[in-house]
Amino acid sequence: MVSTLPVVRPPFLGWGATTPCTSLYIPVAATGSQLPLSLSTAGTANGACPNPEKASADTGETGSYWWFFQSLLESVAGDDQGNSYSQRRPIVRAALGELQGDWRNAVDGLISGNAPDDEWDALTVRCADQATVTAQSRLSQFR
Repeated sequence: MVSTLPVVRPPFLGWGATTPCTSLYIPVAATGSQLPLSLSTAGTANGACPNPEKASADTGETGSYWWFFQSLLESVAGDDQGNSYSQRRPIVRAALGELQGDWRNAVDGLISGNAPDDEWDALTVRCADQATVTAQSRLSQFR
């Protein structure tokens, strides 16, 4: 996670679901009113367990952004040893890097225009959707 506390309003953070090499930092305003459903959807395990070794195994819930990017990370790795990582990571990074640059420009525009919270919320939704579509195309390539 990357947090930016600008002098101008609003403070925001960049949240990434998994490793920086296979994920994106989605801009989320601290003053926003809601997160996209995909960012609010977790796995199938309910509750918390103080001992991780006794916790039930969690699996992906349909529509979960985090689980989707976890699946992408696993596909980039290829296997438990990560034998495909060095070949696949640059492919994913190239596609995701373009989006990240576009989002930085959009964030700068919202900051300079002192945009209201609903515009920040809309940017977060747009970024989550774009990230999912772009990552899905790479995930399909590796399966």
